[in-house]
Amino acid sequence: MNKYEILKIMSQSPREIIIELAQSIMKKNEIKVIKKPCKIMVIINKKESGYNSNYKLKKIPACEAEVGLGEEKGIAVLSGDDLEKVLAMAVVDVAINAKIPESNYIMKELNEIKAM
Repeated sequence: MNKYEILKIMSQSPREIIIELAQSIMKKNEIKVIKKPCKIMVIINKKESGYNSNYKLKKIPACEAEVGLGEEKGIAVLSGDDLEKVLAMAVVDVAINAKIPESNYIMKELNEIKAM
């Protein structure tokens, strides 16, 4: 399973499941918050070829977070404003990146969620 699939599964999963996974990771590992969860605005630009100019196609509210574990980093961006879930997603991401012992369990849980 690649990074895109993992983040897609987490973003579509119920928030309680992802937060529960993150809490189990944080109990056993020292996770450092690099960038606190915050709200952002994602702007999608479109280039108009006829006039050779850009215009804003859409503005999407989102939130992002970044955490660290040792030398590894975990990043998550989520549309909407669920700051707790985006932080949990970043924690799960860093756990997978750092290949902690629980990462096999995390991947198993994500595969089960995907099969639902």
